[in-house]
Amino acid sequence: MSEGISNKTYLPIKVLTRQDADNLTGFHIVIPYGYTKIDADAFSFRKDITCVTIPNGVTCIGASAFLGCDNLSSVTIPNSVTRIDERAFSGCFNLENITIPYGVTSIGKSAFASCFLTSITIPSSVMVLGKAETATKQ
Repeated sequence: MSEGISNKTYLPIKVLTRQDADNLTGFHIVIPYGYTKIDADAFSFRKDITCVTIPNGVTCIGASAFLGCDNLSSVTIPNSVTRIDERAFSGCFNLENITIPYGVTSIGKSAFASCFLTSITIPSSVMVLGKAETATKQ
């Protein structure tokens, strides 16, 4: 092999945008395989979503990706996710339990603000943890 040439394979970045997200309908959203990032505000303020399954291969959940999805009660986050950006799930009032998979290294500020979490599991892989702002159920 010539000097300076690498044999590494890089996967293309494929971002799920708001336009892509608007084409996914129903109460249970299954994001198609092949995306590597959920863009900022992709699903924000969608009242129809109750459940989301994120496929393996997604590495980042963008800022405010699910902001204000107040009927969202279940999210499956794969082991491939390394970053959950600020306000990603803020205002998801019905989200009570979440497991952050091992491999996530960064959780942004207010990622779960105004969620009525009764259980959250944060692995030791998290090195950056933004200010935790969650609501409590009365």
